[in-house]
Amino acid sequence: EGDDFVRVKRKKLSAVSVDAAAIPDLVPIITVVAAVSEGETLIYNAERLRIKESDRIKTTCEMLRLLGADISETDDGMIIRGKLFLSGGETDSFNDHRIAMMAACLRDQTQEGPEGDIIIEGAEAVNKSYPGFWEDYRLLGGGTEEI
Repeated sequence: EGDDFVRVKRKKLSAVSVDAAAIPDLVPIITVVAAVSEGETLIYNAERLRIKESDRIKTTCEMLRLLGADISETDDGMIIRGKLFLSGGETDSFNDHRIAMMAACLRDQTQEGPEGDIIIEGAEAVNKSYPGFWEDYRLLGGGTEEI
């Protein structure tokens, strides 16, 4: 660590319990990390996610399952049992900007090569909160192509 930077290194991640009452909008990205963490992550007090652009508890679980995660929905959150990697595949944004951005972040958690690619239907949903998301994603080294 320095005065104006933090160095981030890859390390084995471990499961945690997350009370999401005060941070519901962070839950989709937390699940990205939890999906490849060792152990079982519990996210609870997230019932407010059911009344967002999509039912984010349901759509987060559905997306992660489609991409190979071991995840279960609960009344107020989810349980994620981490894996080393997820698979690629096709999913939907469910017309929800945070779900579309979450899908992009999952690409680094899938296997190498084209079999790990993720096809996101409705990727334009990011325009609601972050119209420059795909441009910034590419600037950071993420690959995209329109099909």
